[in-house]
Amino acid sequence: MKPNLEHRRALLRLVERFPGLHLRELSRAARLSEALAGYHLAALEAEGHVRSAVDGEFRRFYSLLPTAPRTDDEPLIGLLRQRVPLQVAVFLQDRERATQTELAETLGLAKSTVSYHVGKLRDVGFLRLSTGSEAVELAEPARVRALLLRWQPRSDVTDRFASLWNAFFRTRKPRE
Repeated sequence: MKPNLEHRRALLRLVERFPGLHLRELSRAARLSEALAGYHLAALEAEGHVRSAVDGEFRRFYSLLPTAPRTDDEPLIGLLRQRVPLQVAVFLQDRERATQTELAETLGLAKSTVSYHVGKLRDVGFLRLSTGSEAVELAEPARVRALLLRWQPRSDVTDRFASLWNAFFRTRKPRE
């Protein structure tokens, strides 16, 4: 049986445009079963077009083109592919710092959800405590901003907070 090259092309385009997506997201976006998407992604990886990296429970895929994200940016991109970390990052781009209560109220999330994700983000160095307060801030706001501008999230992730995302994206232009 010949491989369907259109499936591979579609998956490769998705990986190039949205690096850091995991198998389920890629299969959904390409409208393929997870098994079929996994088969084609394994072939693309064996052929040297993409590479995968394990991120906790997910295997995230990245292009091997020169325009792909740097390897040291991949963990941050992986976090920005998740809805809550992305919401926190976009919010903190404008507010600079916020308490967990402010994040929960503004983003419409449960305090336990915010607490879980803030802890996870602090553990990997994405967030840090603001000096002399209980508020958190982005550890590297300029780097996060550059990644957000270069590697825009898929719309299905941003739909729940579209106004916040649109306000951020409209007011900033990528640096050439």
